[in-house]
Amino acid sequence: KDFYDLLTVEGDTWFTFGWNLTAPLSVHGDLHVGLGGHADYDAFVDLLHDKVGFPLTIVDALSRMVSFSLQSLWRRELLKPPERDSCLGEISTDLSESECQQTCPHLEQHLEEGRLDQYVYFIYPPFISTQTGVEVYEELLSGNYSDVMLEKLVRAYCEGNIGRARQGDLNDLSACNDIAFWPMHPMLERLYQFKLLTGTIVDFAWPDDHTVCYSQTPHPFNCTGHRPYDLQPFRESTLFGELGDTDAWLTNHRIRELVNPNHDLVPYVFDNFDYAHCEQLGYDYEALL
Repeated sequence: KDFYDLLTVEGDTWFTFGWNLTAPLSVHGDLHVGLGGHADYDAFVDLLHDKVGFPLTIVDALSRMVSFSLQSLWRRELLKPPERDSCLGEISTDLSESECQQTCPHLEQHLEEGRLDQYVYFIYPPFISTQTGVEVYEELLSGNYSDVMLEKLVRAYCEGNIGRARQGDLNDLSACNDIAFWPMHPMLERLYQFKLLTGTIVDFAWPDDHTVCYSQTPHPFNCTGHRPYDLQPFRESTLFGELGDTDAWLTNHRIRELVNPNHDLVPYVFDNFDYAHCEQLGYDYEALL
C-alpha cells in the first residue's frame, strides 16, 4: 500500500517524494532497519528496560537509532570514539578493553553544570519523531524519569554499553557493504522513473539548505552530501568511459538528471514496472501508466 500511495496520492514534489522514501511511508527506511538487524538487542533491552526502568516503547525506538545517536554525539564533540577501529573478539585484557571503549570526555563537567539534556537531545533529537512516531526526546524530559535514570542512559552511550548493541551494515552509511542494498536501491530508482513517466511529480525544487536533512523543519546538522550540488565520489567516466578533461565529478543534481527516463543519458532502461505481488492484493500499477 505504501508503494502505491507514493506513486499516487503522495510525493507530488521532488522534496516530498524523497522525504516519503525515508518516512513516514515504509518503502525504504524501514527496510534498512529491518534487514540490517541488531546484534545485541536483548542486551540493550536488559540494560535500559529491565535494569534502568525505561518503558519498552522508548527502548525499542532508541534501539533503532543506535548508530545515528553515536554519530550525533561524536559530531557535537560530546563523544570520543574508541582508539581501535575494530575490537570484536579481541577484548581480553584491561588494555584492549580501554582501547575498545568510547568515552564522553566532558560528561562529568557537564553533569555538574546541569547540561545532561544536551546529550539526550543528540541521542534522539525531536525531529526523529517525525520518522518513528515515538516522541522519545519529549518523553525522556517530561519529568517522568529521574536525573539518575537519565544519567544512566547517557552513560550507557558514553561508556560503551550501547556501542556494543551493534547494528548491521545496512542500517547506516555502510549499507552498500550489505548485498541486500543492491536490489533495494535500484527499486527506488525504478519508483522515481515511474513517477516521471506518469507525470506525478510536478515540482522539482531541491532545497540547498539544512531542510534537506530528514525532515521538513530546521535541523541541527547541515547534512553535507544531501544538497543538490554536493559531490559524489564518482566521475562522469564511471558511466560513460574515458572523457578526458570533461570528466567532472558527479553531483546529486546531475545524477537525478542522468536517470530521467525521458532522456537517453544512461545506457539502460527498466524493462517493466510489474509488481505482481502487489496486484494480487488489488493494487494495479499498470493502470497508472
